Amino acid sequence: MKKKILFILTVLLILLSINDCIAEVLEIGDYKLNVLDNETAEVIKYLGTEAYVSVPSKIQGFNIISIKDMTFQSYDKLVSVVIPDSIASIGNMAFFKCKNLESIYVSPDNNYYASIDGVLFSKENKSLVFFPQGKQISEYSVPDGIESIESNAFYECSNLTKITLPDGLKKLKTAFTNTYNLKTVVLPDTLIEIESNPFINCNNLENIIVSPDNPTFAVIDNVLFNKAEKMLIAFPAGKKVSEYNIPQGITHINKAAFWECDNLKIVSLPEGVFSIGDSAFFQCSNLTIVTLPETLVSIGKDAFYNCKKLNTIAFPDNLSSIGESAFSMCVSLSKIVFPVNLSMVGKDAFTLCGLISVTMPDSVFEIIKVDEVFRGMNLKNITWVVERNSKMREWAIKNGFPYTYSDANNWLN
Repeated sequence: MKKKILFILTVLLILLSINDCIAEVLEIGDYKLNVLDNETAEVIKYLGTEAYVSVPSKIQGFNIISIKDMTFQSYDKLVSVVIPDSIASIGNMAFFKCKNLESIYVSPDNNYYASIDGVLFSKENKSLVFFPQGKQISEYSVPDGIESIESNAFYECSNLTKITLPDGLKKLKTAFTNTYNLKTVVLPDTLIEIESNPFINCNNLENIIVSPDNPTFAVIDNVLFNKAEKMLIAFPAGKKVSEYNIPQGITHINKAAFWECDNLKIVSLPEGVFSIGDSAFFQCSNLTIVTLPETLVSIGKDAFYNCKKLNTIAFPDNLSSIGESAFSMCVSLSKIVFPVNLSMVGKDAFTLCGLISVTMPDSVFEIIKVDEVFRGMNLKNITWVVERNSKMREWAIKNGFPYTYSDANNWLN
């Protein structure tokens, strides 16, 4: 009996301990709060209907110290917001998709944040945190003294056509996603770090300007490169060319470097390139031909995802890995030949492609799951080019799939 009572008490103590660890969520007036302790809370959702919002520093005895990501998400009525001095943390996505937000004002007594001309900055990081999506200006110069631009800082700021970044800026994150009408960006000599492609979905971007004195970055024909890493960072999606030859000497293609570059039809990679980053050619809707070099070793995840017109791709002998969904949705791609040195093919690499012929040596067949790599496709509509007396041949016969040999027509010679 004593053991049973002891067991029950132990369970109760555990449950009480778990309960103490779970923050309480309250809805008070216009705000949903996450209560952190008896005195402090953070705003996790605005529930009101006002266009001009002043976030209180205290709500029913709780000191408000934080505004979390998505607090005002897609709240189209919001025009202006005032941040009190009590706020020590604001999520980068707190005002995500507030398309009519024109200004953010911060109490001058706030130790962590500031606003200049309605734009939100972090004092501690000397960074631009958020530019209001509805701000009615077409050109903007980031103030001197700012050292970093945060992720999504200019998200969907469709009024902007030109942005100048200041001398002293050191770091640029993925700041300009969906800034659709941006045409020109001027980067300073002091910039030493760029995170991925900061210009994803900047469909009208034509000009990236970098001084030749910048020690880290360079521009050739308005295409942005990292000098030390010999990496192509970003190809402007608004650049009006249909054919592009990547310069000799480049060794890496950055993540999302050619994201939705719909004007491109033909791209040639030079010898020396050995990696194509994740999403490098993501949804390049008119891309037809890509020439890969013999030096290429890896193709990243989603690298050519949904390139609907891509119809020609020849894998080099040195290729060792193809990432997940790398060629998924390439509906015009009809033929591929896997190289024998391939050691990894990710899931869905060729899902829903237009393949009618696949050459696969046993060395590749043994390391992949065919159903996962070619998910969503009728494998009986593909002719499998196999080696004689191979495991691949046995698999094709067992499953009733059409197969042939690479030298099947040599008798004609």
